Amino acid sequence: METEEKKYDEIRSDTSIKQFFNEKYGEVVRVVTIDLGIDGVSEELCGGTHVLQTGELGLLQITKSQIIASGICRIEAVTGLAAETRIREQTMRSKRLVHAFKTQEEFLEEKALSALRKIKTLENEIKETKVLLFQSLTKEWIEKQKALSPFWKVFYHPLDPKWTSDMRSLSELVHREKRFDLVWLYTRKDGFIHSTLNTKHARAPFPSAKEILQKMPACCVGGGSNLLCQFVAPLDAFDELLSTLLSSLPTPPET
Repeated sequence: METEEKKYDEIRSDTSIKQFFNEKYGEVVRVVTIDLGIDGVSEELCGGTHVLQTGELGLLQITKSQIIASGICRIEAVTGLAAETRIREQTMRSKRLVHAFKTQEEFLEEKALSALRKIKTLENEIKETKVLLFQSLTKEWIEKQKALSPFWKVFYHPLDPKWTSDMRSLSELVHREKRFDLVWLYTRKDGFIHSTLNTKHARAPFPSAKEILQKMPACCVGGGSNLLCQFVAPLDAFDELLSTLLSSLPTPPET
């Protein structure tokens, strides 16, 4: 193996010399030539300090490894004092976790995994409880719902802001309880109206959720599919949203 320093401008267009992705080179670069035996010779640019073996660097800790091309792995590491500092920080971090979990270092991994399992179990229990709560609430909402149309079944209802992220699943629960042409759920949060339109069980010629959204005022921002759309609008746009929704109701088909 041989190394030779050259000006980068002189060799940057030489395709026989490998220049790896994401590397940044200075004015002077080191060209490393490696004899590969029967496979020929490989010439590469070395963007950093070149050593014959890692032992010359002293303490070394790998921080990152990634595949940058077929058969080529890029390894990043810290050495010397930087490696010592990194290891010291890792040790202190481990001690803080040991203290937080109230355990010994040798049991830290199992303690952390056990905590994650408990969190997962609690999350599942919360989801199940929310489903039961929502099922009860949707029945109550439907019973109190005032009809917007004598023919089309339209359900609209404001929700607590804390349920903004649950509106999609809630709209499905409403449909499960009773088939509506449109379910419109909305919350008032952070200065905006957050809405979900669900036309999963709409009867022809009722417009799709996407068609209704396209008719909404320009201040509405959102998107989705023909069956379900979500969008946000300024708080003061509610009356206009409701008016647009009512005007979107088609003439009932003749019987």
